Amino acid sequence: MLKQFFITIITIIITIFSTYYFANSSLEYREFSKEQYYNTSSKLFDSLDIRFKNKKINNVSIYEFAIHNNTLEDLEDVNIYFTLKAKEGKDIPNIINKGLFPPSKISNNKITELELKDKNVYAYNITLLKQTAINEYYLARFIFEGNDIPQIIISTPETKNVDIIEYRFLKENAIIAIILLIAVSVIIFFSALFDGWSNNRYWNKKRIPKLNKLLKKLNIDENNMALISSEYEKEFKPKDNFIYKKLISILKRKED
Repeated sequence: MLKQFFITIITIIITIFSTYYFANSSLEYREFSKEQYYNTSSKLFDSLDIRFKNKKINNVSIYEFAIHNNTLEDLEDVNIYFTLKAKEGKDIPNIINKGLFPPSKISNNKITELELKDKNVYAYNITLLKQTAINEYYLARFIFEGNDIPQIIISTPETKNVDIIEYRFLKENAIIAIILLIAVSVIIFFSALFDGWSNNRYWNKKRIPKLNKLLKKLNIDENNMALISSEYEKEFKPKDNFIYKKLISILKRKED
């Protein structure tokens, strides 16, 4: 039973890693947005004077993308596009600031904004888009004037064999699942050892001495006592679990 359990755990771990590493060939993104970045209704902002190019504005709104390279390789010459689309009944607000930035630990990364004819499409070229750790990402930030943000669609139309999809949280889930499996395995392993040890201790310290005491009262000689104890143990002693039995077997081989 326990042997089968550990085989199942190993199979699950292999499956999780295989799914993550071999099925993951895309960039992944998470998006964050906040309209009316400053809560101007608060009294704290009564005296706030927001200006852009010496022009007073009411507020700003922010749209950000966290871009993760969870593939198995660094990607060369990647173009990432951001297409702005107006929400129904609204115009696309003016952009105050925009940019695409590498993780802080990746400083030797050249990122260039591409010149495009469409004023509502922005694109950046990354010469070498390196793999990112769980807490790392390339940050695309768009700051708009006013209280609204448009819809922004991210894509990689010009980069061969590279697409971008919504973040799947697969890596984090895989790590959490593996940690849980390892924790459960450790608990089961030591529980099995303790169970085997306690059963043997109880048998050798209580059951056999009680049996021998009874046999002595019945005036059974020592040879027959040993034979009876042996047969009694074969018949009634609970079998050692797989883990305890394997450990004892290994220890005995080392002693020999």
